[in-house]
Amino acid sequence: MEEIIIALGFNLSLEFQVGAFSVIECVNYLIVKDYCKREELDSILVLELYKEMLSARIS
Repeated sequence: MEEIIIALGFNLSLEFQVGAFSVIECVNYLIVKDYCKREELDSILVLELYKEMLSARIS
């Protein structure tokens, strides 16, 4: 169940920055922080996990 909660938070916090020739994916930390507070998770650990998930999506 915790994996589903973390995956949902990842989808909520994912943002796309559109540039001239590229789209950059990033994670909004304020959304992660609020979501982790609500779900009683450690926001720093979750943020590190989200960064790993982003790097895995890019490569």
